Amino acid sequence: MAPDDLGRLAEKLAGLDRVVSEWRRSDEQARILFAEDLRGKLEKVNEFRGALADAQQNMIPRAEVKLLMDAVELRIDNLTETMSARLETVATTVAQLGQTLIALRSQLTGQTEGADDQIADVVRSRNLVFAVLGAVLVVIALGVTLYFGFRNHPTTPPATTTTTTTTTATAQARTVTP
Repeated sequence: MAPDDLGRLAEKLAGLDRVVSEWRRSDEQARILFAEDLRGKLEKVNEFRGALADAQQNMIPRAEVKLLMDAVELRIDNLTETMSARLETVATTVAQLGQTLIALRSQLTGQTEGADDQIADVVRSRNLVFAVLGAVLVVIALGVTLYFGFRNHPTTPPATTTTTTTTTATAQARTVTP
């Protein structure tokens, strides 16, 4: 080989060495960027998992809600039946008292005329009793609703929780491979 060929060969080898060095440097930078990107994604996955765990602790199972709602409905039904029975008893008593008052009034005044007016008085009295008892039932229903509504809800907001990031080794151990 001629000295010129050796010189050109040395230049090509030097150029090839520069290309390989540049390729290694860019490969190392790409690996560093990939590792940083992966680390960031793993931290986000861990934060998401923490948020899911927090949310799960604050949720109530559907079956438990159904049991609670069934119990509340049963209590409301029992109260409604009790109040209806009492309302009928009071209405019957008021009607009897009204008839007794009309009978006493007619005896005292000696009147036998105006029986229609007396019946109208009894009906008005009964309607007034029904209106008052209806208002009482509405107040009771409102009280029951407010009682059960506020009883199961805290008055202070839940404390916020913070999630901590884990180390790269722990994060890599928790990653899911497709």
